Amino acid sequence: MAKTKYDFIKELFEDKKINQNQRGRILELASREISLEGTLEERVQKIEEILFSKEDEEYKSELIDTFEFFNEKTDSYKENRKPENLYKHSKSEKKHNPKKVVEWLKLFTLDNSTLKYCTHLWDEAGLFAEYADFAKRIDDQLVKYRIFELQKYNPNLYWNKLYPFLFQKELTEIQKNGKISFGWGQHNIKLGWQYPDVMKTWCNEHYDQKGKDAELPFSMQLPAEIRPSKPITGKTIISFEDVVNIFKKEIEFRDNDLFVAIKGAIRKELNEYDININELENLKGCSFYTNTEYVIKAITRIFWMIKLRSESNRVQITCNYSKDTYEYDLQIIHFNSFSDKEFGHPKLMLKDNSGDLSILRTTLQSLCDFSITSRFKDQNNNQVNARIEYLYNGVEQNNWEPKIEKITESIEGFRFNLKFPVL
Repeated sequence: MAKTKYDFIKELFEDKKINQNQRGRILELASREISLEGTLEERVQKIEEILFSKEDEEYKSELIDTFEFFNEKTDSYKENRKPENLYKHSKSEKKHNPKKVVEWLKLFTLDNSTLKYCTHLWDEAGLFAEYADFAKRIDDQLVKYRIFELQKYNPNLYWNKLYPFLFQKELTEIQKNGKISFGWGQHNIKLGWQYPDVMKTWCNEHYDQKGKDAELPFSMQLPAEIRPSKPITGKTIISFEDVVNIFKKEIEFRDNDLFVAIKGAIRKELNEYDININELENLKGCSFYTNTEYVIKAITRIFWMIKLRSESNRVQITCNYSKDTYEYDLQIIHFNSFSDKEFGHPKLMLKDNSGDLSILRTTLQSLCDFSITSRFKDQNNNQVNARIEYLYNGVEQNNWEPKIEKITESIEGFRFNLKFPVL
């Protein structure tokens, strides 16, 4: 029987024990390189069994190179790279839990934590002994808070934002092959805390062992070759503090950010529609953690869906906070527009994982609960008002099946509900 990567790693770790500080590095590598084998739950469990069942001891850097070489030579690795096998496991690799995602993102406000100092100005030069100390603590946070699990909940938020900004130390294999370039977030920022080594080099010269004369990392001026060529949201990006502020806007709507973003989407997509500007005022002050880029993508898609239905040009957009449920309820209503499809319609039930509603479910996975309310037809062709939930508590246990609830109250039109938790 062909030896698998898991067997190989176990054999290595029987003799090559690692210490706690090095576990983060190998866990990062293992979770990335094994990402094409088995369900994600199986992979995480196997990795944990390997990494956390042994006592501490130094290991040699050759272990990493050997492991990566073995990946390319393993028959099971090649077999699982086939598209049909990737698709086979895709369903079981998804989780929906918006509150869990918010818990991770709120770590950036946790007092006296290293993650907080990734996004907040350092108040003193001696906060960390040197850059290497700070980088090691960042890696410890990856393991301590199991942040690597975020990829099951919202892959874009992990791989396109948190990972490159915080944890990435070298180019991934795909980046090395030139298929994609390094960069994170919607503005494709070319610099994180650990990659490239711009910050490390700068700290070696300006922060490490400088005592009270140390310059703090946020003041670092960006090299011209990685500086964004155009202003972002009206601001020229010249320092690492500017980069950090961009990251913060990727993971949180704050103050009037949601209001500004939705107004911008309205101008682009629904400029000719009847939308009460005064009603949009309730979007101001709506602050919550999420993948802001994907929320606006979802809202923009909803606007596209509205444009496809010509029954009415009246649209209402509101966002209200519920003290009972601790969540913001963002509602978009297209007045006098109704579905009138049968409940069993493939597009409504997402049978083929295609169509706008299916894309919305994928985009909003673990960011918010998502439902629509409209008028439909039952199996007897009778008109029925109902709510169809696509993202809700326990949806993965129900095999991602939409949940239908018939309602008796009258409805104004086709309504989209996005509910964002606030912890």
